[in-house]
Amino acid sequence: QELDEADDATVEKQSRGPLRLDLDDLSGEVCLIDWGDSSAGVNSTVGFYEPKFDKAPSTGLEISRHRDPVDQSSRSNATKFSIDVVDKSGRSIDISTRSIDRSTRSVDNSVRSKSRQKRYHEVTSVPKVDPAEMQEMMLLGGRITVVLAQEDLKKLGTLRQRFVPLTFNPVVTPLPPKVPDPVGADIAQIPMALEKIQSEWRTGTSINNLTMWWLGRDIAERLKMKQDGKHDGSVDLLLTGCEVSLWLLEQFASDLSQVFPNINVKTLSANKLLGLLGQELPIPQTGHQFHENSWNLNNSIVMIASHSGGTFAPLACSNLLQAYTKKIYVISSELDTQIGKQLRQLNPNGNFRSNIFSTGVGLRPAEPCSISVAAMHQVLTQILLQLMRKVQLENLEEVSGGAYLVDDFFQLEELNTNNIDAIEEIVGFNRRGEKIESSNANELRGKGAYWAQHVLETPISWIMCFIYICATVVSGHPLVLGLAGAMGLDRSETSNAVYACAAVDAIIYVFCPQWCCFLLRLVQGRTLLHRMTGRTLVIGDIPWVSQCAEAFVSKLFASSYSATGLTVFSSNPGDHLVHRMTHRVVRGSLLACGRPDGRLFALTSAENAVCLSVNQASSIQNLGSTCESLTIGHNDFKLPLSKHHVVLKGNRKHYLCENLVTKRNGGNLKAIENKSAAELLEEYSNLRRQAGVLEHQVEDLGQGMTVFRRTNYTDTKHAIGLSAAQRERLEMAGIGEQYYGQYLEKFATSIPAERLIEEQVVSMRLYESRIASLQRTVAFFVLGHELGKRVQDFWVNVSFGFLGYDMSRTHSIMRIATTASPVSGSDVRDRTIELAKAMRIRKGKAHLLALVQNWKKHQDNINNLSKQFGHDPAFAAQLPIVQAKKIRTELSDISEESTMQTVLSNHGTQLGTPDLASQAATLDDTGHGSESEGSSARQPPSPLAPQPVSGASPYPQAASAPRQLQPPATQQHQGVGLAAAQPVIGVAPQPFQPLAPQLLRPPSPAQDLHIQISNS
Repeated sequence: QELDEADDATVEKQSRGPLRLDLDDLSGEVCLIDWGDSSAGVNSTVGFYEPKFDKAPSTGLEISRHRDPVDQSSRSNATKFSIDVVDKSGRSIDISTRSIDRSTRSVDNSVRSKSRQKRYHEVTSVPKVDPAEMQEMMLLGGRITVVLAQEDLKKLGTLRQRFVPLTFNPVVTPLPPKVPDPVGADIAQIPMALEKIQSEWRTGTSINNLTMWWLGRDIAERLKMKQDGKHDGSVDLLLTGCEVSLWLLEQFASDLSQVFPNINVKTLSANKLLGLLGQELPIPQTGHQFHENSWNLNNSIVMIASHSGGTFAPLACSNLLQAYTKKIYVISSELDTQIGKQLRQLNPNGNFRSNIFSTGVGLRPAEPCSISVAAMHQVLTQILLQLMRKVQLENLEEVSGGAYLVDDFFQLEELNTNNIDAIEEIVGFNRRGEKIESSNANELRGKGAYWAQHVLETPISWIMCFIYICATVVSGHPLVLGLAGAMGLDRSETSNAVYACAAVDAIIYVFCPQWCCFLLRLVQGRTLLHRMTGRTLVIGDIPWVSQCAEAFVSKLFASSYSATGLTVFSSNPGDHLVHRMTHRVVRGSLLACGRPDGRLFALTSAENAVCLSVNQASSIQNLGSTCESLTIGHNDFKLPLSKHHVVLKGNRKHYLCENLVTKRNGGNLKAIENKSAAELLEEYSNLRRQAGVLEHQVEDLGQGMTVFRRTNYTDTKHAIGLSAAQRERLEMAGIGEQYYGQYLEKFATSIPAERLIEEQVVSMRLYESRIASLQRTVAFFVLGHELGKRVQDFWVNVSFGFLGYDMSRTHSIMRIATTASPVSGSDVRDRTIELAKAMRIRKGKAHLLALVQNWKKHQDNINNLSKQFGHDPAFAAQLPIVQAKKIRTELSDISEESTMQTVLSNHGTQLGTPDLASQAATLDDTGHGSESEGSSARQPPSPLAPQPVSGASPYPQAASAPRQLQPPATQQHQGVGLAAAQPVIGVAPQPFQPLAPQLLRPPSPAQDLHIQISNS
């Protein structure tokens, strides 16, 4: 009773809160809302929701509707409503309906006569609504009329069942409070969001843990198929999304390939998938290695990333790809999304299969993506860690090509945990949302404020010109003439001195904006010779960081005025920044580059390349001035040609390579901290050359290192290859690592330390891609936010709010639930049906080809068994001929899935392939069988003696058991009438027709079957 009362209270709160109705846009549904007239005292609780039947042609019922006069002062929780139904004979009945009653939480449908007799019966005479008809519902006590036009009602329930309460709902993230600065609030909550994600994954209290169990299971199954030689060559993991989600997935795919080289991972934009596979006339993906036949997606694992869960292209792909596979996962901001709703319908027979990873950040009104990027990157890091653990637990390192040590896993896990402290230092807020004092945050905001002065100098110069002109003209004392007059010049005389002073004043008026700009730069301490024009910002870093930062900053300035506009580009300084951007370098261009941590052996070359690109751009000078560059990284060294450098603290231990350099310099930590990337590159090259001097003597040692890495997974004697429990015992004993690689150096004493640093390459690369790059991304967010906030507040202050704008919004409104897509989705539904049908045909043809091959292998066995019982050998040949003709007849209509299933059911056991028959029985409406049936069609069962099936097969179990065979007459009778004896549910006999040409690919098995029948 207490639970019911609590539940009733929750229902009441939900009914008075905001609700959401998700339309079925794929199957076709339109919602029209008429707000109507409101009256005082109308109950605002969700009310009547029964459909209005405007006509019923099938029964001739005339239907009208009216509202019962109810005293508003005594209105109960249930709003009454009635519908009059009149049949052809004139007899009228009244359908009285009450809305939800919160005390009983039930809807009463009653039928009573016109005399209002208190007799209630179940409504049975009202016809069902035609799917093509519109349905009208009344909400909020009659305030709102909702008309739904639906094309397909098969999957849709009643309106109240479809309402999603947005408050007091445990599976819906609450709406964020309204704040004056949504972008700043998102950035401040990044440490809190990351801590929540990590905590839930560690404690196992999140749905992500369950979803990860299913994903790990699917990955392990595909790896075991590779191990057993049953893999069909299809893509193991397909990653798709749009914009920032796609860029995050591309980096995740790179990391997966780094750790598991043998897993076939593909990444593609959802727009490309939709354009090629979801259109009646496909859009050719010119310039990309992707076409209709390039990838095999049969039973592939698909991961879709979409923060809103309703982005158009990923949403359409979540339906489209169901024709290829059921193993589809989504990463979104919460559990309750449009894509999540589509994927929940994949669960067969009501079995619970979790397909949704949630970042938990919920709806974010700000269009510049910050917290959604950081949270999704964090979830992908957690997935990578769990896959690394799963592969080792399942002993699948060899088949996956697992190129990582156990040490690499523990180091990434520790770096991931410590990363939150570094993020707190960058944003200036802790994981509880409290503001903290932070040198990194203050420095980043200072650089953003400094660059905001560059952007604002144009309107500030206008204001200075306005003040100067007004002051001199109104007062009648221009600057030079006024000073000359103060010095005794008589302005009333037309002398040359007066004309000269007036000419100088004219020049001042003409170039007043330039003079004001120079004066402003001089006062603010900025470079004087920058171009006096709009600013351009180029962001350089690894692809996902630079692209996400570009999207963030450009959206901040999307609604800004032209006088304070900022053009934003992104590029990769390790690749094409020099080729794409250096020819655009002018005085005053802004260049912000992220530098990898070159203090690490595996990243020194990467930082050196970035520094070279920055130096090349900064060396292009005019009038002694060039672009203004800013670098962000963990290395303290500042480039001589860069204007600014922000050092991120990082919060990590040293690696073995850093410890070796420190030792070589007498234990001086500054030897590693204050060196450029070029100097560090030379330092590490010397270490390699020092180890390479004895290369001809340590060849066996090098092979031993390879064995050391391989055996590290299972039977190594070193502590680094053992479980986490042993590492914990070492730490409890006071033998914890002071630097990463200390265990490696301590226990692998036979290997030179200069060679051991190469064993940490994977760990260093994962640190850069999963940890350090995220810190630089958040740093770009903080700097860009301060830059945009200063510009936004300027217009509010100088215009007293009249010229204010919201930098969290753009004109395109790209964060709505149905993001615009360049690819049409009008053909998605039809294409989904066509692809599902084509998949069923391919599976059926594969099953039948395997069936025919097995039949040929059993022919000799049939003849031998028949001879053992003294039968005429002609009978042994006649039986398979009859069955083969039956198969050939039913092959003529293979495109009908029911006929295909019947063929497999009838003849799978007859020809000695009970596995095929059982798989045919498990085919569902999408053409998929059980999860383990993927390779059965390509690898038919071995030609062993067929197993008997009760009442179906006349064949013996084995040649050694002749006593089990039936008498010849009975056997012949069952053989001739075997197909007819099999039940065919809901399928009419199909006349023989020639096979369609497209169904004869490859034609050789069918032709070979005909030849074998003729020979028999």
